[in-house]
Amino acid sequence: MAHANVWNSRPRQYGKGARQCRVCAHRAGLIRKYNLNICRQCFREYANDIGFHKILVFMAISIVYLTYLIQILVTFTSPGAKAAAGGAIILIIMEYFWIFLLSAPEESGLHQMSYDLNPSAIRRAPMIQRHFGGGTNVHPETTKDTALPTPGGNEPFTSSSNEKASGLAGPSVALHSYQGNPEDPNEISFEKGETLEIIDRSGNWWRAKRSDGTTGIVPRNYVS
Repeated sequence: MAHANVWNSRPRQYGKGARQCRVCAHRAGLIRKYNLNICRQCFREYANDIGFHKILVFMAISIVYLTYLIQILVTFTSPGAKAAAGGAIILIIMEYFWIFLLSAPEESGLHQMSYDLNPSAIRRAPMIQRHFGGGTNVHPETTKDTALPTPGGNEPFTSSSNEKASGLAGPSVALHSYQGNPEDPNEISFEKGETLEIIDRSGNWWRAKRSDGTTGIVPRNYVS
């Protein structure tokens, strides 16, 4: 898995305290609560690591106890008891919302509405995150295979051949659809389930080739 040990990794910082997703380096849609610092997309993908089914079970148990608590509190006439009953009602409503949200499949309208509220901001973020330190681009601008000299007078071989020989290259299946940023010609678009030929797996953005021969960079958390 490309994102091993996600929850124990330390979030990166760029600029003056700016934070982004510890997995894919996106700044859009961050979940900062409990110091997760992970975007909603990655949180959804790796939810099984913390056991979403366990969270849903605890929420269901909590709703039962809150319901009994409301029945007890409404019998009291004090303002504090009334306020506590109102707070319990709000908690039940929010827990029902989270149960529907966390258990909704990707194809459902609720999932699309919740996780795709601002897709343009998510697509623009990768272009910013590929610049580190003094502004050096992590990925090369060119997509050509450059010949590398070899000692002993042997024939040169291309960088793509070197990557395949080192075990970095290979086919990969797109886990989600992705629309490349039109302002960045290096990004390529692909559909969910499409097979991509991964050329370079280094960094948060991998270099890949589509079946039609288009070569560019893709976010690593969108492919297997």
